[in-house]
Amino acid sequence: MKTILILSISTLFILVGPNLWSQQQIGVEFQTYPTGQIASLNYATTLKGNGALEARIGYNFVDHRDLGVQDDEKGGGIGGSIGYAHPIWGLLRLGLRTDLWWNTIDWKMETGTPLEVSGTTRITVLQPTLTLDYPIPLGNWMLTPRIAFGAEINVQIDGEEVGQGAILLGGIGFSRVF
Repeated sequence: MKTILILSISTLFILVGPNLWSQQQIGVEFQTYPTGQIASLNYATTLKGNGALEARIGYNFVDHRDLGVQDDEKGGGIGGSIGYAHPIWGLLRLGLRTDLWWNTIDWKMETGTPLEVSGTTRITVLQPTLTLDYPIPLGNWMLTPRIAFGAEINVQIDGEEVGQGAILLGGIGFSRVF
């Protein structure tokens, strides 16, 4: 599954072709949400029609605490995303991003009691989000604050059920423009 995601992203950028690009960006992004953080390496290409195609690979640090199905859920995993952002007003862009994460979650129930039970669940998470960002040009660099709203959907579960549902993320990206 991971190989398919990487090949799909690579193929997308090869097929689009450099003649459609007006600029490219390589950088980092950090996002936070109420039950975790995402750190990633990002690639974006601005299309001559003003939209931007984006891809990233990263790590999702998860700490559902007692907000998931179990009393305590912590873990994380690697993943990536592809997305598209389109200008809607000045530099403000509206976008759609779809992430796929392969997380391992360690969980506990009845924490701190003689009945405490623990386990590990491996999940594949599909995370579609609607994004709003504002790329700020700084010479050959770009600073991009971003908010996103969507859902975490556990599409494959190996182990006990763990948290999923609505997600609100806030973050910042910093990239080099070529």
